[in-house]
Amino acid sequence: MDKIDEIKQNIAIAIESTQSIEDEKYRIEAFKIILNNLSNTTLKTGSGTGSGTGSGTGSGTGSGTGSGTGYDDDLLSILSEKSGLDKESLLNVLTFEKNQLILLRVKGDSIADQYFYCSLMILAFWKICKNMDYVSNVKLGFPMSRYGINTRNLSTTLQKKKYHEFIISKGKGKSKEYRITTKGIQKAFETLSELSQ
Repeated sequence: MDKIDEIKQNIAIAIESTQSIEDEKYRIEAFKIILNNLSNTTLKTGSGTGSGTGSGTGSGTGSGTGSGTGYDDDLLSILSEKSGLDKESLLNVLTFEKNQLILLRVKGDSIADQYFYCSLMILAFWKICKNMDYVSNVKLGFPMSRYGINTRNLSTTLQKKKYHEFIISKGKGKSKEYRITTKGIQKAFETLSELSQ
């Protein structure tokens, strides 16, 4: 595959990954991030020979670029240490590209359950690996959109009282932010453990 074909393929993947995002500004931002990640991964690793750990199965092109540089080992080490799960188990559930969390597996039969469990994993990542208390709507929704989950009702769903002991929100509309509680982090680790089996 020559360089032009690689660029065309990356653009097609970025378009497909962002189709379900209804907000145009959010969709454009997500498109740019995905395209940038794919381009950087291609340039950094060339054709690659997959890592054999399944770390690149989420993005379509990741399987050929996931050798030693397909994920951020520092972030994985931090998450492994805090969660008590080994790196190989974690790579069954998620991976990283350019400091972005990529979900490979999700939990939940209903869309509401998927929102909840994905949010736990994403917020735990930002808190533990990045020391960020509050996470914006865009940062929370991006890994879900990339996985293929429509995030249109994410904010409304997380406002439900049953989630308040795990996830706290502040602000309104596009400026809404979310914080994971200590109980939420424990639940996130349980979710990671279950999905890693």
